[in-house]
Order: sequence, then C-alpha cells, then structure tokens
Amino acid sequence: MKTRIFTKAALSVIMLLALSATVVSAKTWRINNDTRKQANFTDINAAMASADVAAGDTLYLDPGCVLSSKQTITKAVTVIGTGYFLPNGLVGAKINADLYIKAAGAKMNAVTITGIVYIENDNITLERCMINYRIQRSGVTRYGLTVLQCYINCSKGYSSIEGEFRNATIKNNIIRNQYRNGYTYAAICNVHDSEISYNYLVTEGCNKSYISDVIKDITNSQIY
Repeated sequence: MKTRIFTKAALSVIMLLALSATVVSAKTWRINNDTRKQANFTDINAAMASADVAAGDTLYLDPGCVLSSKQTITKAVTVIGTGYFLPNGLVGAKINADLYIKAAGAKMNAVTITGIVYIENDNITLERCMINYRIQRSGVTRYGLTVLQCYINCSKGYSSIEGEFRNATIKNNIIRNQYRNGYTYAAICNVHDSEISYNYLVTEGCNKSYISDVIKDITNSQIY
C-alpha cells in the first residue's frame, strides 16, 4: 500500500513539474518598426521567421507601432496591441495592410487593422480589435472563430464578417457595413451552428432604393 501511495505521489509531482516547465517556457517579445526603440522584432513576419519564437509566446506591439506591409501569423501566438478609441492622447498600434492568420489557436488582441483579416485555420480569436475592412474565411470552412468586443467598420462594399464559418462565437461587437453599386452585402454572412449575441449590427447606404441585409445566410445558430 505504501509503495502505491508513493508511486501516485511521485507521478503527481512529475506532472506538476512538467506543467510548470511548459508555463515558464512561454516568452514575451516586443515589436516596433522604429529601430530606434530597440524592440525584439520590427514586425510580426520577422517574429514568425525566428526560431526563438514558439507557439504560446506573446508578441506586444508597442504604442505607435505601424506595420505597413502584409503580416502573416504562422504560429499559435498571442499578439497584443494597445486598443482603440484611446483617451488622453494615448497612441494605438496598427497594421495598415492585410493580415493572414494561418495558425490554429492564434489570438489577436487590441490591434487596429485597416486591411482584410484572412482566417486560414480553426479556433482563432479576435478580441478588442478595430477592423476597418472585413473578416474573411480563406479556403475551406473554418471552425471555432471567436470575435469579441471588436469594432468592425467595412465601408468598401463587402460583408463585414463572411464565412463559411461554423461553431463561431460573435459577441459584444459593433459591426457596421455599407453596400456599394447596388450589390447587397451583410454585416454577418454565411455563419452556421454558432452564437451571435449582444452585438450592435447595422448596414448603411446612401440609396434608399436598395435594401441590404444585416445578417444573411445564418443557420442553426443562437441569435440574441
């Protein structure tokens, strides 16, 4: 009996040590395109190309950092900026180009993005981001997309969120959409088996002869 108890205790200690080693191994990195700031990397692409950056790491975009070229996330990292609608002269971090998220489990938090956000894998999270274009599925159906507390303002004649997405959570967002040249788009389009809750959704236009949908092609979902 004592041998069994000791064995179980030893296994528990080993598991705790392994878990602690996993948590400790996660690293944080700074990103700033101004080389005078002496950040770890000048953009997300450089961080993804580095062997030192691993899944589970966190990349911080410095205040005022503006990335003007296409950015691609290929590892399951968390990218954190400084938010949007900032008070008292605080400066945000911005990606002034398209963003491609290729890694399952990647997270983008508090970053302003003026290009298209291409979702190219599953279980991706966008939280507290300002997106001045749209979120678009790339390739096959994508599962587990989470969009929380984002401000999405698509004024270029496309749907603001367009799948096919399944098992998504789209919650507590402001999502605006405009139509262009008589084509009908929606704030949220082609989303299924999902939760769409507590959002402010609006589709706007300058010509009253056209009617655009707020949501379109939504099935088997909770909407409230």
